[in-house]
Order: sequence, then structure tokens, then C-alpha cells
Amino acid sequence: NGTIMFDTAATNTLSVGLSPAASTAGADIQTDELALLSATNLIFGNPDTAQNSVANLLLTSFPANANITGLVQYNSLGSTSAFILAKGDQTYASVEFNARDGIEFGTSQTLTTTVGDIVLNADVDNTGPVGGFDDLRADTGSTVTINSKANILVTAPRITESGTGKINFSANS
Repeated sequence: NGTIMFDTAATNTLSVGLSPAASTAGADIQTDELALLSATNLIFGNPDTAQNSVANLLLTSFPANANITGLVQYNSLGSTSAFILAKGDQTYASVEFNARDGIEFGTSQTLTTTVGDIVLNADVDNTGPVGGFDDLRADTGSTVTINSKANILVTAPRITESGTGKINFSANS
């Protein structure tokens, strides 16, 4: 088993984990399609910033029956305002989120790893909040639970719990 990588051909939004009925104006990879993949690693958006075309990455869900035994990596690096918006519960062996302009959890959800680390890099270009929101945030009314079997590594100029939003971290659980 090797690595599977998805990117967009031109600067655009990449939506991952949509139901078949939900479609966006950008590139879509639906939940039923994710369940058909089998690989050690799965990458969304080229990890090389110069080669990445993902302007925004919208993550709705990741199916528990996806056969990815290693790292799932999300890279939204295609513009200076590129961000990741995650909604819905997600379980991975290990996972890494990389965004130039922030990682936002838009709903109450649980992010879990069963083997390895959770890496959340919300400001890969190190512009800080001046260049956008650049933070790790939970929207108002959202309770986000992040459970890692190993370590949780966060790189962000700030962690924002908007209004009544909360982020709970639990490592080595």
C-alpha cells in the first residue's frame, strides 16, 4: 500500500466527505468514494505550498470504514487566505491539518486518532493574525473534542473559542 494524493488543477475549493446529494462549486470527494480507497497514506492538497492549488478545504466527514492505515493529511495552501473548515465527527489512524489562514471547527464534533498523532498547523506561512484569522477556532455553540491515541501538536498564533465554543484536548487516550 502506498500513498494517494488529491489536489485541484486550478486554485479552487476542495470538499471532502460530502454526501452524494451535497455538491459544491469546487472539487468534491464524497463519503462513499472515500470508503472505496485503500492506502497507507492519503493526502488532500499537495504538501508543497508552491504546487498546492487548494484555496479552501471543506471537510464534512471522514468515514470510519475508509481503509487508510497511516496518515491522512489535509493541506489548504493555495492562497494566502486558504483555510480548513471541519464539520462532523472524524476518526483516523493519524491526521495532520495544514492551513495558511486557520483551522475552524464549525460544529460540535469529535476528532480522534486510533494509532498516532493529531497535528493542527493553522498558520503554515507564519503571518499571524494580521494575515487573516490564522487561528485554531471553535465556532459559537460548538464543543470540539480532540482525542489522540498519541500526541496533539498545535501550531497557531492563538486558539479561539468563539462565544460559547469550546475545544477539549486529550492526548494518549
